[in-house]
Amino acid sequence: MNKTVMFLLFSTCMVILSVAIIAVGPITNKLVGDTWGYQNCALLSDKIKLLKGDITKLKRMKNLCYSQKAMYDMEYTSFIINIILGFVCADLALIVYLGYGKDFEIQTGVIGLIAGIIGFILTLVYICYSGYIFTQDAAYQNISITNNPSFYGCTEKLYSNWAKYKFELDDPKTSTTFGKYITEYETDRSDDANCIRYKDLGKKMYNYNSEYYKKYKNYNKNNPVESYCNINILNLDDATIKSFKGIHKTPDNKECEYLFEEPEVDNDKKYLFDRWLAALILACIVLVCNLGLAFFGFMSCSNFGVSSI
Repeated sequence: MNKTVMFLLFSTCMVILSVAIIAVGPITNKLVGDTWGYQNCALLSDKIKLLKGDITKLKRMKNLCYSQKAMYDMEYTSFIINIILGFVCADLALIVYLGYGKDFEIQTGVIGLIAGIIGFILTLVYICYSGYIFTQDAAYQNISITNNPSFYGCTEKLYSNWAKYKFELDDPKTSTTFGKYITEYETDRSDDANCIRYKDLGKKMYNYNSEYYKKYKNYNKNNPVESYCNINILNLDDATIKSFKGIHKTPDNKECEYLFEEPEVDNDKKYLFDRWLAALILACIVLVCNLGLAFFGFMSCSNFGVSSI
């Protein structure tokens, strides 16, 4: 095993993969919105200090604001630093490999050890933080910091067949047809229960599907659920649907067990999901490169029994 070659390999991979992460990263490319990193989070903190009463919602907004700002800064800085450290180590390793740097091979090893440790810490923090937001935060949710701060933009949960509402009888044990339309998150009282998470963006019901689109757009009397049980065609809004007791019918008198909104016409959500997942996978590989750089840097500066060029 040639420690100089391995040192050069790991440092070069650090540079290439870090550039790739910045190129595909969901935050650096503003795929989650333009406000991440630019919101005035201090304004929310000041509002919390001045207002009295229930400020739970404002605290959630403040936490989300600082979380988004931290994620924005982290995706940029962690991999820019990885690029700089990797580039320096790759240059030094190449000089040693070509035989011009034998006199400072040990110093090069020390630099590689330190660079690998720093890169490892930064990359690990990014993976943990990005992974947490990917799995726990409401997709596309942002904050409007105005005189009346509010959340906006989250993608609402749907049933697995693309429906937004499902009809449920008041008492399933009786034969009554009286009931109500409920959402998939009807009984969930947790924060942002109505919103999907970023990890759910790759699911088929949140993206374009040609078969569903054809069923929905082309009315077929043999398959009315996917077509005329359409919130827009039935001229229904959310308030009407939630207050209605009974079951809605289509223009041709078909009962609607489910109510649908317009189908998706693109795969933007799947695109964001793929980019975010790719960034996390690449970051894990960078983490391995950090460890490899630190290990072979340590071997170089300690003169363990590994052959050099």
